[in-house]
Amino acid sequence: MFGFIRQLILLVTFAFISGNKLASSNFQMEKFQNLLGQLTSILPNWKPKFVENHEALINFKMQFRDYMRARSGQVNTPPMSGASFLELKKGYISSDAPSLFLGTNYVSDITQLPLSGSAKNPWSGSYWQMRAGLTSVRYDRSNRNSIGVWDPVSGVFTSYYIWGQSVGMYSQPADHNSNLGNIASFIDAYYSPSEKYDYLVGDYNYSLTNHQKRTGQIFQKNNDIPSWFGICHGWAAASYYYQKPLNTVTLYAADGRTRIRFFPDDIKALASLFWANANYVTKFVGDICPFYNTTSTNSDAATGLFTDERCFAINPATFMLILGNQMGINGRNFILDTAEDPEKWNQPVQNYINGYFNLITNTFYPTAADSMVPLSSLQSYKNPFFKFLLSRAARGTVNVVGVLMQVTYALESEAIRGPTPLPEFDETKQYVAALELDANNKIIGGEWMFNKHPNYAWKFDETVSPYSLNDNNVKFNGSVADLRRIARYAPQTSSRGQILRSIVDYMVNRSQNP
Repeated sequence: MFGFIRQLILLVTFAFISGNKLASSNFQMEKFQNLLGQLTSILPNWKPKFVENHEALINFKMQFRDYMRARSGQVNTPPMSGASFLELKKGYISSDAPSLFLGTNYVSDITQLPLSGSAKNPWSGSYWQMRAGLTSVRYDRSNRNSIGVWDPVSGVFTSYYIWGQSVGMYSQPADHNSNLGNIASFIDAYYSPSEKYDYLVGDYNYSLTNHQKRTGQIFQKNNDIPSWFGICHGWAAASYYYQKPLNTVTLYAADGRTRIRFFPDDIKALASLFWANANYVTKFVGDICPFYNTTSTNSDAATGLFTDERCFAINPATFMLILGNQMGINGRNFILDTAEDPEKWNQPVQNYINGYFNLITNTFYPTAADSMVPLSSLQSYKNPFFKFLLSRAARGTVNVVGVLMQVTYALESEAIRGPTPLPEFDETKQYVAALELDANNKIIGGEWMFNKHPNYAWKFDETVSPYSLNDNNVKFNGSVADLRRIARYAPQTSSRGQILRSIVDYMVNRSQNP
């Protein structure tokens, strides 16, 4: 009797759970059905925005791409010199094969890939504009800041300085020398993250600060730099590698008497700069469109879809496999340039959810298997995209399936001078593609259905620890004695725009406790 009741309870519970899952699935499919309708009406007319100063922009983007590619698979990364990540690295052949990102052991059967996945929630933080001197920016709200004109009545910046104005607002070590009598209070009121770091490690020539200011020199045009240039790639990696800095960390500097407060956004700045210029191994796939408007881009006449492989960028098949394996199966973050715009932004992905639809009817179904149609069945339709797909499908394609990928990632936020940074921000984008499947349901290719799609994806190799020059010579546990030993090495490291890892590690860990 009790066994029967228990079985009845289990059946009712199973039915309830199954019903909830079915209701949730139906809700998601209905949501995606509506989204697809909206995207189909909006995205065909989407165009990458025109940007000025494009020569510097293209130069910056190409150097970033080549630098990341040069790191891929190089465990023994050579020490960097000069402008660090701005150096142009050559000799890499472009490709977006999934194995470059995932290695050789990954799931390619679409029926075995999770429909959703998530990883650690990255924290929001500034991307430290190059226009304002990267981490040398004094971001206080006063007339001594180096961001722009601050209006204390309205509480907003009424205008922003161009690069030449911003980096010229103060000079070091001149400011240091002129404020020796009240240096502690001056640091606390005005110093930038890089200035605080320089003083902490006893570098009174301010090697890091001056490196940060100089970095923009090769990109400036008419004494200015596009506002999106910065170290978002460093912030994106730091935001999920490091725990979010929560509290102010106060340390005695190498002089043994000056106490320096590092606010949460100061610590975020140093963590971001560490990742921007540290030595580490990347797994990078995709490309960057080298044009600043669509008139220069090779496209299919009937659909308007990009055919230039650089603007086609990351293949949707590769992107789908990254979502399903990196995040869906392994629960790990990665970094994405989210749109085929001329500007380059690196965003840390935190979750995704996919929906499959029949390409002929545009109807969503619960599984990929329910949504597949034979590639050959598209031949009887006059749909321009079908013709485009048929002409470019990977050899061995048997079936095709539509997929709507919804990806959520962390956004940048403004740096706040004080103990309480701004809250977290995120954004969600949708991408639509047709995936090509072989007879075993393996994803072997794909086509974007609209030109708005990701440029590239990358991650650092988790098996190889990132490091800066001289990291093996120093350690830091918060003591003045450690800082005095570090003072011997810090200027050389800072002159490359690099941060000693042990200091960043210590600050992030200390910031977790009030």
